[in-house]
Amino acid sequence: MSDATQPISKCYRPGRNWLVIGIVGAIFFPTIGISSVYAAYWNIDGSFPHPKTHAFVHAVFWSLWTLSAFWIIAAYFRTRLTITPLGCSQQGCFIRTQISVADVSQVTWKGIPQSGKLILRGAQGQMKIDLNNLVHKDRTEFIQLVHKLFDDRIQTGWSEFNRQSFVAAPSPTDERRATKSCALILFIFGVVCLLCGWFNLGAQFYVSGFGGVFATVCYIWRIQRRKHSKAG
Repeated sequence: MSDATQPISKCYRPGRNWLVIGIVGAIFFPTIGISSVYAAYWNIDGSFPHPKTHAFVHAVFWSLWTLSAFWIIAAYFRTRLTITPLGCSQQGCFIRTQISVADVSQVTWKGIPQSGKLILRGAQGQMKIDLNNLVHKDRTEFIQLVHKLFDDRIQTGWSEFNRQSFVAAPSPTDERRATKSCALILFIFGVVCLLCGWFNLGAQFYVSGFGGVFATVCYIWRIQRRKHSKAG
C-alpha cells in the first residue's frame, strides 16, 4: 500500500443531471401516460378498434417509464460512494456494499465502458464501481485516490485503463454536448408525435407532441439558466 497514511476521506454523489432527468421524466411520462390512457379508453377520435386493450397497454408502458424516472430521483438522493484510509463503501438505492483496504487483494481497472469500471476483490467478496456515475472532476479525483491508496503490485489493468478510459474521459464540454443531444432527441420526439397527430393517427399524439416540445423548452431554459449562473 502506498501513501496509506495520507488523510483521505471523500464522499461522492451522482451528477445533478440525474435529478434534472428524473424530474423531467416524472412530469413528462405521467402526463403523456394519463393523456394516452384517456384518449384510448374513451376512443375520443374513433381510431382505437379495442379501446380498453389499448388503454391497458398505454397504462403499463408509461407506468414503467414513470417508475424509472422516480428511481433516478431516488438514486440521486440515495447513491453515495465513500473512500477513506480504511476502505470504500458504496450506497445504492436499496443495497449498501463496503470493503476494507486491508481485505483487498486485487484491484482491477477496466477502461470499457468509456468512463471505466473499478473492481475491488477481497476474501469477503468484491465491489464493482461504475465510474460513469461520477462527474468528470470527481471521477478524476477518485481514480487518483484509489490508485495511491493501494499497492501497485495488486493493481491490474492500470496501463490499459489509462489508455482506453482515463485519457478519453468525458470532459465538461463533452457533458454539455451530451445534455444538448438529450434535448434535441426530446424535441425530435415531440415533432414526430405532432406529425403523427397531423396525419390522423390519434389525438393522443398531439398531447405527446406538445408535451415533448414543452419539456424541451423547459430543459433548454434550465441549461441556459445554469450556464448564466456559473458565468456570473
